[in-house]
Amino acid sequence: MSQKIAKSCLENAVKRFEEANSSELKKWKGYCGCSIPGREIKCHHCPYFLEYLQTLQKNLESNSEKNFAIKLVPNLSPPYSSEIREQCVGMFVNGYSLTKIKALTGVNNLQHIRVWLIEEGLMKKRREYSTQEKEHCIELYLEGMTPVEVEEVTLIPADFISEWVGDAGASRPKTSYSDTQKELALSMYHEGKSYAEIEEATGISKEMVHHYTRKAKVRRKHKKKGGRPSTYSEEFKQTCLSLLEEGKTTSQVEELMGVSRGTVRKWQKKAKGTNKSEV
Repeated sequence: MSQKIAKSCLENAVKRFEEANSSELKKWKGYCGCSIPGREIKCHHCPYFLEYLQTLQKNLESNSEKNFAIKLVPNLSPPYSSEIREQCVGMFVNGYSLTKIKALTGVNNLQHIRVWLIEEGLMKKRREYSTQEKEHCIELYLEGMTPVEVEEVTLIPADFISEWVGDAGASRPKTSYSDTQKELALSMYHEGKSYAEIEEATGISKEMVHHYTRKAKVRRKHKKKGGRPSTYSEEFKQTCLSLLEEGKTTSQVEELMGVSRGTVRKWQKKAKGTNKSEV
């Protein structure tokens, strides 16, 4: 019976793909010169082919409910059998989180799963987790992960994590920070800028700057008597040049990064000369 269900699912998947692919082929414009997408090696690096694949994937996902009507996950209610208990315990041992186990087995009460794991000696009680474990979970939360996502990584129950976050008064900024913002914050910290200066330049809160620098293990440079770094790292130079490319003036870069306009101009001139020689 299980083989028939698996075969039916695969046949439905193939049919769904063929229908979506046929529909998208009718819209294919061949801007890259290919009459049919995906038949040549160059297609793997072609933006038109990438767009085609993304659209195809969206169509496949949007039709999933219609084409896969079979519900494979049961909706179980207590009392649960010993077989279900063993299955849940085995999944946890194999690295599945409680949330994932619940979604795949149909055991809708997380408390039951937790009790089984505690009885098997595989999970701690709430009060038994160490301060280090709690702090690690809170750090992951501050990085932008939800309690459920933190559970996926640590296998510590999401409701425990939510409680620890609340007790610690930890709160994330409503806006997320780009990689460019984070890199700029780390560079400025490395060059000796204060948290207040970094927050003003990047928009990242002092608390989050402190968190990022701790995680990245970034240290401040030793400075000369005048307060200016003795040398500038290549990463720092590239950050300054990136700011110029984004439209910042040399004066703005000087204000943000604490390096003279003359030095920035010298780096810019050298970079332009290097680019010309490579052409």
